[in-house]
Amino acid sequence: MTVAVTYSADKLQKIEIASSVETDHVGTLAYDIMIPEMIEANGSGVDGVSGATFTTRALRNAVNDENRGA
Repeated sequence: MTVAVTYSADKLQKIEIASSVETDHVGTLAYDIMIPEMIEANGSGVDGVSGATFTTRALRNAVNDENRGA
């Protein structure tokens, strides 16, 4: 998974999935749930999505990796 994360001076603004090999309607369901929650929480510390454990972990790691690079 590759993500593009946009930050303002002190806030997470946007998370876009640039590429992914997740199964539609299984792993990708996590994106619709987690991305808005991450933006609202201003980070990756949100609950995971049941049934999408690997996607949840990958999305958190991708956002955290982008954050470290910022």
